[in-house]
Amino acid sequence: MTQRRRFAARRFGIALAAIFGVSCAGGTSELASDSLVIVTSESSRAPTEVVPATTEADSTTAGVMVEQSPASANPGDASTPEPAPVASDTTEPAVVEPSTDAAAELTIADLVLSDRGIGPFEFGTPIVRVIDDLTGLLGSPMSDMVAIYSSGDAGRFVDEDGFAFDHPYGRQTCFAIGLCVESGAFDTADLRLVGWNLTDGDGEGLATAAGLRLGESLGDSTGVAIDPVGCSVFGTGRLGGLELELLSTDGPFPSDAEDVATPTPPAAALIVVGMSAGSLRSATFASC
Repeated sequence: MTQRRRFAARRFGIALAAIFGVSCAGGTSELASDSLVIVTSESSRAPTEVVPATTEADSTTAGVMVEQSPASANPGDASTPEPAPVASDTTEPAVVEPSTDAAAELTIADLVLSDRGIGPFEFGTPIVRVIDDLTGLLGSPMSDMVAIYSSGDAGRFVDEDGFAFDHPYGRQTCFAIGLCVESGAFDTADLRLVGWNLTDGDGEGLATAAGLRLGESLGDSTGVAIDPVGCSVFGTGRLGGLELELLSTDGPFPSDAEDVATPTPPAAALIVVGMSAGSLRSATFASC
């Protein structure tokens, strides 16, 4: 039933709950983008004149330590040397601006799809960095939603709509190009890239290291495993650690294991319509 659950996950919308400002009971919300603001201040007060002190208790003025000069050895000498202020070791902290080099140099060709991540973004990368850099290349996300999952069976977490995930907190961010990045964690402050999903979208298509893209036939691809059962002309398979969603141009897939009258379409007749890797949401129910 695995491939049917995958189709269910594509066909049913997920009622997502916002992490911030909602309880675990549910609710959805757009997630505001994260940003780092560094605030510095500069005093407008004029410099304070330091007056030589006459007692040890008054040896500090306007927060500046003043070193006392010794008394003149000659009582008749009315001239007293001017005290020298002690230099302060305190310096104004430097303002560190976020680097934009990674986003500026990133290209579509760099986003190679693999079972370890997307180009330079391997699974485990903080999701804030991934989204910021992808936004610089692909534009603002089309959707950016968060979800909270409750404890479920088999070590997975399930939401109120029956979709399971490997983490109690998740975030899904999708771009117009058809790429969605999935992040998850056991702490909302530590969301990291855990999976990706690619479906048909606008713009230039992404590819695997072997050059496989959406809309292309599996052709003579070696090492591909095709599931024998599908949903009408839609089926699933695996290649190079990636999960594939396939469209048959040579008739339907068998509807179940007992459907011996319907042969499984050959690889040359299958078009790739979806690819994914890593940890993704999946339906706990079967639906074609």
